[in-house]
Amino acid sequence: MQRTVSLVIPKNKELCETINNYNSIVNEHINCCVKNETLSKVKLHNLLYYEIRKKCPNFPSGLIQCARDNAVEMLKGNKCNPNTKKRMDSSIRFDLRTAKVFLESGELQLTTINGRKKYKIKVPEYFNKYFSWKVKAVTLGIEKKVLKLKVIVEGEKPKQINFHEVLGIDLGLKEFAVL
Repeated sequence: MQRTVSLVIPKNKELCETINNYNSIVNEHINCCVKNETLSKVKLHNLLYYEIRKKCPNFPSGLIQCARDNAVEMLKGNKCNPNTKKRMDSSIRFDLRTAKVFLESGELQLTTINGRKKYKIKVPEYFNKYFSWKVKAVTLGIEKKVLKLKVIVEGEKPKQINFHEVLGIDLGLKEFAVL
């Protein structure tokens, strides 16, 4: 079972630049896919990876790969619509190579345009129950005054309790719920 832990971190110039550069690279990948009529991640890698590395030598290679995957998935989701574009301020997706989240200690490590950086995060008490769950993915988006961090965690489904008594619920028109 998966859950999303939504957190807020202060706006940071370095992270905002990383997000903008990432979204620009996603759009380059989308344009290349449309131009070459391919959704193959391998072909796309061969066509663009070294060109992007030359143009943006400080941009982390792991994020270039995430951007490539994001572009292909966006095109597939939009049925290969050639007008598909990613907004420059939309969220960035990190994989497990480019982000580490330690919910219990309130620490976040992200790969940015300036290398791997550590950030402090405040985790509300409500999310304590997810401390032992495994982090699967991380997204980071720009909001007006803050950055919105979403951490997808995966854990065991709670065991289903079997009751031998039947309880019926009648959702009537006059009364919303009657037991």
